[in-house]
Amino acid sequence: MNVLAVIVGIAIVFGVALDMALTVLHPTIRGAFSHRLTRGLWRMIRALSVATGSRRMLTFAGPLATVALFVAWLGGLWLGFGLIYLPFVDQFSSTVHLAHRGVFTALYASASVLTTLGLGDVLPTQNGIRVAVVCEAAAGVATLSAAISYVLSVYPLATQTRAHALYLSDLRLRSPRAACEYIAATGNTGVAEVHQRLIEGHQSLRRFPVLYYFHPDAEEESVTRLLESAVVLCAVARWAPPEEVTPYGFRVAEGLQTTLELIRADYLAKYVAGQIGQPSDEQIPTEEAAATLRSLREKLASPLRKARLSDSEAQQFTHFTSNMDHLLEGLARAHVYHHEPLLHRFANGDEPPVGTA
Repeated sequence: MNVLAVIVGIAIVFGVALDMALTVLHPTIRGAFSHRLTRGLWRMIRALSVATGSRRMLTFAGPLATVALFVAWLGGLWLGFGLIYLPFVDQFSSTVHLAHRGVFTALYASASVLTTLGLGDVLPTQNGIRVAVVCEAAAGVATLSAAISYVLSVYPLATQTRAHALYLSDLRLRSPRAACEYIAATGNTGVAEVHQRLIEGHQSLRRFPVLYYFHPDAEEESVTRLLESAVVLCAVARWAPPEEVTPYGFRVAEGLQTTLELIRADYLAKYVAGQIGQPSDEQIPTEEAAATLRSLREKLASPLRKARLSDSEAQQFTHFTSNMDHLLEGLARAHVYHHEPLLHRFANGDEPPVGTA
C-alpha cells in the first residue's frame, strides 16, 4: 500500500509537471489535462448561458479557465507530494503534538512546503524526504512563475485578437461591397494585411488554446467576426475582384484562402466539434452558388462580370463557400451568435440586415 501511494504520487507530480511545461513552454503541443479542463469548463458555462439566456455569462469562461488551470496544477502537486510523504510521515519531526500521523499530516506537510509557508512545525528528518521537500518547494515556485508568465502572455494576445476583429468590423468587411471598396482603395496591400492579421491570430491560438474561450462582450470583437470578415474579403478578391487587383493580389488572395482552410480544419477538429458536434457538411448546390457569384460580380461591377464563369471557378467558389459556412455556423452555434449563411450575404452584396450585426 505504501509503495502504491508513492508510485501514484510520483505519477501525479510528473503528469502535472509535463502538462504545465507543454501548456506554458511548448509552441504547438497542448497539455492534455489543461485542454480537457478548459474545454469541460467552457461546456458547463455555455450550458448555463443557454439555459439562462445570458450570453454575457460566456465572458467569464476564459478567466475562470485560467484560474481553474492554476488551481488544478497546485492541487495536483499538493496531492502528489502528499502521497509521496504518506508512507514516511513518521520521518517528520514536529514541534507540536500530533495525535495521529496519517493522511492529514502528509497533506499538511505538502501544503506547507508547496506554498513555501515554512512554519517549521513539521520538518523532514531523513535525507530522502529532504530531497523530496526541496523538489516540492521548487515546484511551487515554478508553478507560481509559470502562472505569472502564462497570464502575461495570454491576456495581451486576447486583446490583440479582439483588436484585429474590431478593426475588420469597423471596416464593415462582412459586406461584399465594402470588401470590394476596401480592395480597390488599398490594392494588394489590404488583402495582405488581413492575411497577416489572420495568421497572427491563428498562431496565437495554436500557442495558447485557452484563447478560444475568451468570449468578448461585443460580437464585433469576436473571432467569429474576424473570420467572417476575412472569408468575405477572400471571396471577393478571388472571384469578384475590382480592377485594381493585380496578379500578385490574386496570389495573396489564394494564400488567404489556404490559411482559412487550415483554420477551418483546426477549429472544427479541436474546438467546435468538441462542444456541439460537427456542423453539417452539406455542400451548397453548384448551380445556386454559380448564380450567386454571377449576381455578385454584376453588383460589384467586377471586370470578370463579362467573362464566362467556368465550371472550375464555380466548383472552387462552391467548395470554399460551403466549407467556410460550416465553420462560421459552428462558431456561431458554439458562441451563441446569430449566423447568416454566406450565400445570402453574397446574394445581397451590401450591408447585413440590421439586427444581425
